[in-house]
Amino acid sequence: MIRIFPLQTGWVKVKRAHQNFRGPEFFRLPSIMTDFRWTPWLPILCWLIDHPEGPILVDTGEHARISEPEFTKQDPVNSWIIRKLLKFDVSLDSNLEMALHRIGFKPDQIKHVILTHVHSDHTGGLSSVPKATIWMNSVEHQNALTHPKGTFPFHWPKSLQIKYPEMSQNDSFFGLSATLTSDSNIRIVNTPGHSEGHQSVVVTIDDLNYFLAGDVSFTEQQVKTMCIPGISENFRKVKDTYSQIDRFACAHKTVYLPTHDLESLKRFYNKTLYAD
Repeated sequence: MIRIFPLQTGWVKVKRAHQNFRGPEFFRLPSIMTDFRWTPWLPILCWLIDHPEGPILVDTGEHARISEPEFTKQDPVNSWIIRKLLKFDVSLDSNLEMALHRIGFKPDQIKHVILTHVHSDHTGGLSSVPKATIWMNSVEHQNALTHPKGTFPFHWPKSLQIKYPEMSQNDSFFGLSATLTSDSNIRIVNTPGHSEGHQSVVVTIDDLNYFLAGDVSFTEQQVKTMCIPGISENFRKVKDTYSQIDRFACAHKTVYLPTHDLESLKRFYNKTLYAD
């Protein structure tokens, strides 16, 4: 039996243009930097998949010290971005270790961690899962090491066992996908746009697909209306990813679950389908 547990590691506010942007792609970053409007507090979610072959974590949430200047000062540019363009409410009580404890799991039980991408609110808990194999896209990994954007790899444990999914090109919806379990009920699918190496996870339980979408979009409605977040690195790839998800979710019973959607937990518990 496969079970999914949502974990929340805190809250984040972003600029309105960061979440929703209308205009030429060239102006996305200036629009975010000059926007004085903030979103409501949005959840920082990650997901624990309890699979017979071992527990699998999708993303690790944010670190409790992310708002402390001392924690990020080694990278002044990204530190400035974190302090000026984002607001966090993350406490020790809401970190990954405590979130796992509340559902009856210990960090050293986690066998695999799948990272949708490497931004800090998805990698902040990596130090809590020392025994896990970390699965991330190879492009995402290399970009984090050479040109980090919104991430602090100097805080990643040096002992991390990082592997790249062996993506095959026979996925009729997403082009590239990889299976992580022998039953093929947990698939990593290629969903670039928010970042170059962004990937999502599809968990199939019986005839229902839970689409753990990371930061593909902020909301389900954005996919349906082709509304692109301003923080997206590549607008064309976002549109392509949206189209692929829409085709998949209309063809298969799918619950769509992005990281920062205020409605994700409600859809998860009610099993609300994308096509409804």
